[in-house]
Amino acid sequence: MKFIYVVCLTLACYVALVLSTAKDDFEKILKSCRQDVPINDNDLRTLNSSPNDVSEAVKCYMKCVMEKQGHFKNGMLLEEAVIESLQSSPDGQNDQNQMFAAVHECKTEKGTNECDTAFKVSMCLRENKVDFEI
Repeated sequence: MKFIYVVCLTLACYVALVLSTAKDDFEKILKSCRQDVPINDNDLRTLNSSPNDVSEAVKCYMKCVMEKQGHFKNGMLLEEAVIESLQSSPDGQNDQNQMFAAVHECKTEKGTNECDTAFKVSMCLRENKVDFEI
């Protein structure tokens, strides 16, 4: 009985470590992109409250985040990288077929430049409830 308890506890600690590391990595990406593309708190509030009224800086910030995650390169969504991230995400096990279809659909979004394209792709994913720290 103790052995099973130890195994379960070890597994729980490992999962917590992996999730914590992923969250720490994501926070480093956000911080790095805020240095690369200066945006302020008001820009972020606008992103949440009125996504159609965001500045070019916010769009470029989104592009930076997606690039550093390995999800966007040369103006295109990297579909396989996004799907891999979804599969490894704790929430990624929910209705995978729907999420994969949304990723496939959203990769076709095009904007006036790479920043606009990244932003449109991220908004499409958000509208389709594909949420994994984009």
